[in-house]
Amino acid sequence: MSPPRPSVDGRVVPTATYRIQLRDGLTLDGVAEDGWLDHARSLGASHLYLSPVLAATPGSTHGYDVVDPTRVDPAIGGDDAFRRLAHAARSRGMGLVVDIVPNHMALDPVNDRWWRDVLRHGPASRWARMFDIDWDHPERRIRGSVLLPVLPDHYGRVLESGGLVLDRTGHEVVVRHGDLELPLEPSTTAPIVAAAAEALDDDVLRLVARDLARTVDLDAEARATEVDALDELLAERLDGSAALGGAIAAALADVTADIEALDQLLGQQHYRLANWKAASHDLGYRRFFDINGLIGVRVDRPEVFDLTHQAVRTWIEEDLVDGLRVDHPDGLARPGGYFSRLSDLSGGRWTVAEKILEADERLPEWAVDGTTGYDVAELVARLFLDERGLGRMSEVRDELVGAAPTIEELVHDCKLEVLRDVLAADLNRVTDVFLQLCETQRRLRDVTRHELHEVLREAAAALDVYRTYSAEGPPSAADLDVLARMLGDVRTRRPDLDPEVVDLLGAVLCRAPLAGDAAVVDPLAERLRTRVEQLSGPTMAKGKEDTAWYRDVRLIARNEVGARPEAGPLDASAFHEHMSALAARWPATMTGLSTHDSKRSEDVRARAAALTGRADRWAEVVRGWFRRHDHLVGDHGPRPATRMWIYQTLVTAHPLTVERLHEHLVKVLREGKVDSSWLRPDDAVESAVLDHATAVLADTVFLHEVADLVAELGPDADAISLGQKLVQLMAPGVPDLYWGSEVELLRLVDPDNRVPPDLGALRASLSGPVGDDLSSRKARLVQAALRVRARHAGALVQPRSYEPLHAEGVDGVLAFVRPGAAVVVAATGACPTLPAGAGLTLPPGAWRPVVGAVGSGPHRGHVSLGDLAGDQPVALLEPA
Repeated sequence: MSPPRPSVDGRVVPTATYRIQLRDGLTLDGVAEDGWLDHARSLGASHLYLSPVLAATPGSTHGYDVVDPTRVDPAIGGDDAFRRLAHAARSRGMGLVVDIVPNHMALDPVNDRWWRDVLRHGPASRWARMFDIDWDHPERRIRGSVLLPVLPDHYGRVLESGGLVLDRTGHEVVVRHGDLELPLEPSTTAPIVAAAAEALDDDVLRLVARDLARTVDLDAEARATEVDALDELLAERLDGSAALGGAIAAALADVTADIEALDQLLGQQHYRLANWKAASHDLGYRRFFDINGLIGVRVDRPEVFDLTHQAVRTWIEEDLVDGLRVDHPDGLARPGGYFSRLSDLSGGRWTVAEKILEADERLPEWAVDGTTGYDVAELVARLFLDERGLGRMSEVRDELVGAAPTIEELVHDCKLEVLRDVLAADLNRVTDVFLQLCETQRRLRDVTRHELHEVLREAAAALDVYRTYSAEGPPSAADLDVLARMLGDVRTRRPDLDPEVVDLLGAVLCRAPLAGDAAVVDPLAERLRTRVEQLSGPTMAKGKEDTAWYRDVRLIARNEVGARPEAGPLDASAFHEHMSALAARWPATMTGLSTHDSKRSEDVRARAAALTGRADRWAEVVRGWFRRHDHLVGDHGPRPATRMWIYQTLVTAHPLTVERLHEHLVKVLREGKVDSSWLRPDDAVESAVLDHATAVLADTVFLHEVADLVAELGPDADAISLGQKLVQLMAPGVPDLYWGSEVELLRLVDPDNRVPPDLGALRASLSGPVGDDLSSRKARLVQAALRVRARHAGALVQPRSYEPLHAEGVDGVLAFVRPGAAVVVAATGACPTLPAGAGLTLPPGAWRPVVGAVGSGPHRGHVSLGDLAGDQPVALLEPA
């Protein structure tokens, strides 16, 4: 009989998850065969948490580019391998949690059969309602078709250079450009079939050509039936006739050779081929952020939800999964409705939403167990910062780099910038609807598109959360407050904008009644609300996380997903307040410190936190390094901000190879969008920066100084690493361990942080005596904490299962009680170790340390921190 999975009130809730990144050589069978499953179990995780497993674009390294949501990707083993892994986990008393991607799919016309059908049939496709496409585009040249920005140059130039050719895949006529293959509208292939019919004097083919030409006039259902029948007939004829294949090939060659004929044929398709740069301003579909190759999916439509969750339904029916992690719910039109439907489908299985919360923002009342943990990671990070040190680092930044704007102004300006550039097409889509709505309002009928564009741009830039949710129903009080702040900011910053236009936008977003015919006005207002809310999330993500966070260089490790770099240290009392609230409302939320999206892994951030405690030393060395390497700065840079970035990166992620640093710096430059960008890479600037980095890393004296500083930071950084890990593991919620984070993990932003860790080294960290190195100490701490969690699994995820403890005679110590456990951690950059002279009054009963002074005790009543922790910076106690 299989060991039981952890159960809370009859529902399986993980005690801890272990995140695995599939692909890149790791298959579903490999997870068990290579030893990952057994390693996670020996560590103490109750569940494997898998990256997306559904069929993705061939060669995908991450799985978020789904092409078929009805099956598990054959590239990682397929449905049968998924079942084998689920059963292997179950045999060990474990379960699976899977990352799912409801918001978007890949624009892959070969492997995504639904998208291929839409390209072939346009609005008449049986799957046209599956994707978020504007068929009624305001630009006449795009109306009724989809702009495909997939060419390396302008369409006409590619056409005239011979870059577009007609070909055949099976029975289907296609157009190719390199590896790109696109289907043709059936009626437009009639002349090609007719030419082959004449060449062979084939009356049946003449009838096929005639019927193909007529399909354009049929309704969607009749068209689908007729085209399927003609496809089948043509396929049968081709299978039995080599001559027919040759005749069609000759007809295709004739059209390909005639540029005018080929241009006319392509002009009749339901898509318009364009230069990839055209997507920055003209696009007729909703993307995922600024990624042209991922198209939004309309899961708010029940039939689309059912289709795209077929595999999930199978997993539930066969009891293969215990939980779901939902990627990017803010991209959905109706996330609350989506989660309700998902909960119904899953039978209420444990579900977490990848939702980034800002400052005091609260998670909406969705049918979920909580978030994926960015909010808790930020609270934990702030525990270990030194306030004076942060101020000192600001001074050094201003001295060497120049005075910086406030984070608020930096983020606002970067949001405006991305809306003008990488998200301009998305903003234009919203503007189109706003213009249609204004045309229903007599007082605003003649407002210009430009002014509406400016109002929307300012509004999206001013919104201080990722999105509001008034498109789904009456706005909450919190949403109304957010919208009031946003509208006030727009009026203050842009008094030149028509206040009535601003008021109209506010009325729409707050669901106030509007003038005019409700049958016309209300649907437009609903579309505008939805599109504004689907724009604001990408604006925040691209403007803040992927632009501003690459420009702010005070302490770059604070520039993290879900973080507030401007926020100072968090004291114990404030942390207790947050955790008590979390335990009351979301006791089974996910918590994490490192993820596949982290810009820096947790131990890089711990070393940076330690740096704030030694900011005077940092000021001394970084000044010297700037002077030492001034002569290496060439005509193209790097700028002082880039140099500061390089030095902080080399210290916090030490040791780094030239290759890893180069890969990182190219991403930094392009995301920062000051000296280079993804849209307009500047080879001269990038080469100069990489040459500078190479020269810096060739300076052996400098490298010794870096190593010396890292060694100085070591004890404090190790203490912070262990402290933040223990807090994460024992705080309210379900802790997630990103693979490799159970030992010292020094990774930079992806793709660096997605490189598979060394499983042999991870397993070795759990065997033999505990060493003095951070990896050994951290792995044993994780194992001990997860065993405590397993022994008290049900109680730890019950509401209100958190109580503060207060250390006596010392500041900067965090202590709290959970069911079956007491946690004591040194929690500031200024106090990285537990002072032996300070004391703590334990809860009633006898307690023994399982981390800290292991083997001592039992302890009762008032004890010194030194007796609990021994020579460790943390202590975890369990009832004796």
